[in-house]
Amino acid sequence: MGIRKIFLVLLLLPLFQSFGQGVETQRKFAFPQSVTIQDFVTNTENLSEFKSHYHSLNLYYDLYLDNENKDLYNMGYSLRFRKRIINDSIVSYTFQLKDEISFEKDIRMEVEEKELDFYRVKDEGEWIRLPDVLDKIFNLYSTLSSKPDSNLFFHQLKLIEKWIKIKANGSIAPFQRLRYIDSLTFDQNKIKSLKPILIGTSFRKRGHIYVDSVYTTAEKLPFNRKNRNKTPDFFKLNTNYNWLFESSIDNSTFIYLKNNKSVKIKEYEVENKFINAQKGLDLLKKYEEIMVKRLGLHIKYDSKYHQSIQLLQ
Repeated sequence: MGIRKIFLVLLLLPLFQSFGQGVETQRKFAFPQSVTIQDFVTNTENLSEFKSHYHSLNLYYDLYLDNENKDLYNMGYSLRFRKRIINDSIVSYTFQLKDEISFEKDIRMEVEEKELDFYRVKDEGEWIRLPDVLDKIFNLYSTLSSKPDSNLFFHQLKLIEKWIKIKANGSIAPFQRLRYIDSLTFDQNKIKSLKPILIGTSFRKRGHIYVDSVYTTAEKLPFNRKNRNKTPDFFKLNTNYNWLFESSIDNSTFIYLKNNKSVKIKEYEVENKFINAQKGLDLLKKYEEIMVKRLGLHIKYDSKYHQSIQLLQ
């Protein structure tokens, strides 16, 4: 390989690495509307060899972006600002780009910009932190149905649009990825056309799914032990339990900003966390069969964003 080619590879390597920030191997299930969340929790706590430990309740606020032509929706992507409140205390903000899963593709791309505290947007001569703008939007969101013409609410949405236009050609990770995916569709002007179109909340009950040491031994599974930062405390305390997956039960409400219509979505999601990815996938398929046969769940693929747009537009 010539010197120039080596230099080019070294130059582009960090860019490609930044694009591969994360992938998710997951299963999503349509939540039976007739079953309460508490009944569902009870039904899944002890399901054959698979056990569930539900450990926290989180609140998510989401603000989804697209343009008038819904290019992201049509190409199978979703782009959102998310405010996450964990156990009523820990608050974090992210800007996330994801693609859709399907029957043929069960690995989902995720690209995040996490350090939103560094970003500011100018409002009438004053520089406002981006998370503060999002906070105002999400705080006002609860009154949107009764006050659809709230000037303050829509002013904050315009500040988000302003920030997007300023950063469209910058180093924001989701924008970089969009340009990499399709530089013709998502050029600078197209990214500048993105704006908030959907807002919602999700109450999420989180859980660990595991098997005991007897099943682990019988199936000759390795114990899923990662570094201390990645292994949940539950498995540090219960060393005979073998961590397989993470689960979430979501109870969500979304409002389409174009017509103020709302939709409610309930779903169950399971993500592979096993140390051996292929073995974890095999176990995930087995768990999927049990969920379908015993609890009557149906596998689903569309994200909440795609489901909402399909129902509300």
